[in-house]
Amino acid sequence: MVLDAGCGEKGGYAITIPKNVHGVGLDISRRNVKKSVEKSKNLRLGHLSFLVGDLENLPFVENAFDVIICCDVLEHIELPEEAIKEWAFSLKKGGKLLICTTNEFNPAMFLDRVLPKNISATIIRQFGGPHHYERTRRLNPWSFVERLNRHGLKLEKLLMFGYPPFGKPWIYHSSKVKPSIIFYFWMIFDKLTEIGFLKNFKEEMLVIGRL
Repeated sequence: MVLDAGCGEKGGYAITIPKNVHGVGLDISRRNVKKSVEKSKNLRLGHLSFLVGDLENLPFVENAFDVIICCDVLEHIELPEEAIKEWAFSLKKGGKLLICTTNEFNPAMFLDRVLPKNISATIIRQFGGPHHYERTRRLNPWSFVERLNRHGLKLEKLLMFGYPPFGKPWIYHSSKVKPSIIFYFWMIFDKLTEIGFLKNFKEEMLVIGRL
């Protein structure tokens, strides 16, 4: 059984789970869960269930899941360590945890965290970024691994990667839309952070842990 922790309004990764596997999508928003249920019904995905729930207090028994996925959610909750603790409790022995979240060592992520919300939102809008929403907590590669170990999870893989902070870069290849100047700065930064220790300053990290 697979859990998508924080599935959002479109079913998240639960929608991609094979039909021979029971998938569960969990989200704190009733609206998101309702929309995910509607989408799964339209796609006739009878192997999926969607529930309203809090990641810091999961409504599941011990050893319930083989895999837990959480993508771009951990940074938006108040107590990320409580969520990790809950995931460890709900995983089966040998089960895997796949988490993608922002890196607090990244300069853009750091500024977004420390600047007043209205200033951060204004900067993002100025450079054509998506709708601003507040990030509550962030982890870095070291603090993340430490928290995994604290709750009996062993690190299998840690991948640092870049993602453009503003705009939709894929449209530049198929249209006459010109990238903003901030995108070129990002490209230079992304190349520089492919080198050794500098990888720790990438925007995102993908963590795979095993119980």
